[in-house]
Amino acid sequence: EERSPILVGFHQHARGRRTLNASEFLAVLPPASPSRAYLKIEQAIAWGRLPLRAEDRAIELGSAPGGASFALLLRGLEVWGIDPGAMDPVVWSDPRCENRFHHVKKAFSGVLRGDLPAQAQWLALDINGPARVSLPYVETLAGWFSESLLGVILTLKVNDPKNAKHLPEWLERVETLGFRQVRAAQLPSHKREVCIVGLSKKGLLRGSSTH
Repeated sequence: EERSPILVGFHQHARGRRTLNASEFLAVLPPASPSRAYLKIEQAIAWGRLPLRAEDRAIELGSAPGGASFALLLRGLEVWGIDPGAMDPVVWSDPRCENRFHHVKKAFSGVLRGDLPAQAQWLALDINGPARVSLPYVETLAGWFSESLLGVILTLKVNDPKNAKHLPEWLERVETLGFRQVRAAQLPSHKREVCIVGLSKKGLLRGSSTH
């Protein structure tokens, strides 16, 4: 009989960290949120201590139905969501979003540079596809916004546990794009997926000025 692999996690105690692993990264899903992607990106921002600010611009690849976009909009960001699927109307109708959402209703293969803003500070990704498909999209977008990006928030699928062995390679690919403090974690809201965050030099400078 084939048995599932046993996964063991650990964390190191340090100043500012609680006893229970990931306990400080819990979040509450608002009733208005279109999906649990709200929780995933909120936990990623808290865990990564990412220095997002109101009026930053974010590109989200795989935005439908809008949970993560909704979280970013409530934080005051302007969001361009790339997804051929339909977005929940809340991203436009909720007065707290203030018409800051832009839907690029295309598959990524059809997205043109002109579909997106001149500058963006954050790149988020959460698509239903393997990392070998999604990481090239990240590399393209990181190239387009290399001068302005502060950081990336990537949710990569690990539907087959055997693919976890590729995690060092995925981290290296993100580092190659010029990001630092690149690290991965499986957060409380994750299922068979992992979050990778990284900051550019500009992102590190902003982070050091806010902590």
